[in-house]
Amino acid sequence: MKKLLFLFLLTIGLAVEAQAKPFLVTGRMDYLADLEGGCWILSAEDGNRYQLIGTEEQLEKIRVIGRNVKLEVEDANNVASVCMSGKAVRIIRVVDHIGFPIDLPYVTVKATGKVYKTKAGCWYLKTTKGQKYDLELENIPKAKRKNGVRVKNQSFRIFMDKKASDCGFDGKATFIFQKASAKANVRSKAPSNKAMEKPAADPR
Repeated sequence: MKKLLFLFLLTIGLAVEAQAKPFLVTGRMDYLADLEGGCWILSAEDGNRYQLIGTEEQLEKIRVIGRNVKLEVEDANNVASVCMSGKAVRIIRVVDHIGFPIDLPYVTVKATGKVYKTKAGCWYLKTTKGQKYDLELENIPKAKRKNGVRVKNQSFRIFMDKKASDCGFDGKATFIFQKASAKANVRSKAPSNKAMEKPAADPR
């Protein structure tokens, strides 16, 4: 009876694991030396801690104290936390979020297309010509943060290099917001008292 119960629970655990949806998590790698044997933890930007499970190759890339990483992961509900600190997740793909050793070339263009979000949490622009470019959520206007929303003749700065993409697309795009017209900033010819104030010291 106990064996049947164990098999039943194991089957449920595997079913839950199979249904786990991948998601993206960004954060900083920390090493908790005060725990027995030490423990690597990802302190994520969402305020959570994650214990990472992955291949030796994956873990070798990210196990650097202070390294900022972006990972595609899935819940590892059937794995107990050895460190007892943080939720256990399994690494699907490692995205090094340190940056690039050189500045990648970009073009500034007006594009028309739609904004989408993948199941893994990647936001991207798909143009009418079929190209796909990463988008950073913080850079997307709030009105456009909807799956399938259309953008028309929008100015973008596009890095047309797959190395710039964290999600395996054709590159990366950044919304360019139009500045207010210079005429709108013209005021009275006489300088205001505020304009004559001593500028604040540069904190740098």
